Amino acid sequence: MSGEDNQEKVDFIHGIPDVSREFTKSPPWHLPPPHYTKRFYMTDNQKFIAGLLLGAVAGAALALFMKTEKGQEILSEVQEGADKVQDELKEKLHEFDTAVNDLLSKGKAFISDLEQKSQQTGTGTGA
Repeated sequence: MSGEDNQEKVDFIHGIPDVSREFTKSPPWHLPPPHYTKRFYMTDNQKFIAGLLLGAVAGAALALFMKTEKGQEILSEVQEGADKVQDELKEKLHEFDTAVNDLLSKGKAFISDLEQKSQQTGTGTGA
């Protein structure tokens, strides 16, 4: 009998099975480690405070960045782009306004033409 077999028998005799050797052979990968089983849940107040702090940090970082030369360049490019978009929107709005007014005048002319034709045919057949 070998020493290892004898040790297993002794463990069994004392009523304490030696499971440490089983885990070293094949660890139970299907079980999560004990520190993964605890969860941290934030309350609504904690979420609000965390969001407030995160927003303040982001705002401060953005303000510091905008004070730099590169930040000023980006800000001027954004303003130029916004001005271009504003000009294009004004132009498109003017084109749309012109098209709507043109359609309205054509519609009014068409309706008045129909009224005249209906009056001419109405007076000719009624007499």
